[in-house]
Amino acid sequence: MVNTQRSELELVRLILKGNIKIFEEIINKYQRLVLSIAVRFTNNQYDREEVCQEIFIKVYQNLSGFNFNSKLSTWIGKIAYNHCINYVNKNSKYSTTDSIDGLYENGNFGSNKSQFENINSTINTDFEEKEIYILVRNNINRLPELYQTIINLFHLQEMSYKEISEILTLPEGTVKSYLFRSRKLLKEKLLSSYKEEELI
Repeated sequence: MVNTQRSELELVRLILKGNIKIFEEIINKYQRLVLSIAVRFTNNQYDREEVCQEIFIKVYQNLSGFNFNSKLSTWIGKIAYNHCINYVNKNSKYSTTDSIDGLYENGNFGSNKSQFENINSTINTDFEEKEIYILVRNNINRLPELYQTIINLFHLQEMSYKEISEILTLPEGTVKSYLFRSRKLLKEKLLSSYKEEELI
């Protein structure tokens, strides 16, 4: 039976001592975090599953280098984000290298159409109406990938500015600024969508 009460230190030490089966606990504990990052950089379920597997392989291979200076979730999140960026650059199906400030200023919101179908059941939402949830979800998907990631980590994964800054390798002030901008863009998109629906 899986012991969900193990501390991060105990989990890591047991795995490094050769208890590979214990690594399953880390996968079970952090698969939602990894999936929520990967879903924004992959276009289909097959690629998503492959990327998630590769991320956990990297986590296992680099576990000896985890020094407990941050939370294990933050460390895994950073590995996941960096791997996804490398995955996108390697496959070049669409570009995530544009300046985020340029995207904001020019209104170029990208064409990422990644969906949440495979994690809908794991996302808690305060919206009572399914139509509203779908509207918000679709408009989040129209934001630049970095904005999507920050919104997800802050609101859905409930991470602090500090943790997000470590994962994305950005100053905390920049994370706060991007979160503000992402909320503003999302609000504008929602208002625009709402007005369009009124005209129908």
